[in-house]
Amino acid sequence: MLFLVAISRHPIVLALAWAGVGATGTISSIVLTMARLRAVPDAAIGKVVSAAAVVTDGAAPLGAIIAGYALTVAGPATTAWIIFTIMAILAVSYARLLPPLGETAKPPRRAASDL
Repeated sequence: MLFLVAISRHPIVLALAWAGVGATGTISSIVLTMARLRAVPDAAIGKVVSAAAVVTDGAAPLGAIIAGYALTVAGPATTAWIIFTIMAILAVSYARLLPPLGETAKPPRRAASDL
């Protein structure tokens, strides 16, 4: 989706691309939360979720500062290309380095009603 942001100037294309970025963020958040819940022992979930929130919420203002600087220095199109490139590199790296979720997942938790 960021590729479309980088190459387009059309407002409808940009709106759809940014909607796709938002949807992708929501989906990845859900997937990462589920992976975290499967990988972390029940007793530590609160601490891990809190630590993750500190990191992600703390990164938001830092990202805003970096984005503002990049937009000022490089302009919107170049900044979009830079972000697209970084995200593509990270996606390929993660896909190659991380094991599939099925290999690391705990068995699903049983509901209280199943006991």
